[in-house]
Amino acid sequence: MANELKIDYDDAEDIKNNFYTARDDLESDEKGFPKSVDGGDGTEYIVDMITKIAEDAGDIAICSGLGGDKMANAADKINGVDESVAQTFRQMEKEIS
Repeated sequence: MANELKIDYDDAEDIKNNFYTARDDLESDEKGFPKSVDGGDGTEYIVDMITKIAEDAGDIAICSGLGGDKMANAADKINGVDESVAQTFRQMEKEIS
C-alpha cells in the first residue's frame, strides 16, 4: 500500500506565513533588549543571560525564515507537479477527442 501525501495549499501558505511572521516578530523584538543593566553583584550574570536569550532569538528568527522558504519551495514544487499532471490530462483529452 502506497503512502499518500495530502497537502492543502491554503494550509501550506498559512504555515509559510506563520514562519515569516515569527521571524519578523523576533527580529523586531531585538530593539527591546536593554542597553545596560544595574544588577549589583549579579550584573554580569544578568547580562550573560540576556545575551544568550538575544542570540537564541536571533537563531530562531533565522530558522523561521528558512522554514518559510522551505515551505514555499515545497508548495511551489508540488503545485508545479500538479499543474504538469493536469496539463498532461488536458493534452490527452484533446488527442482523444
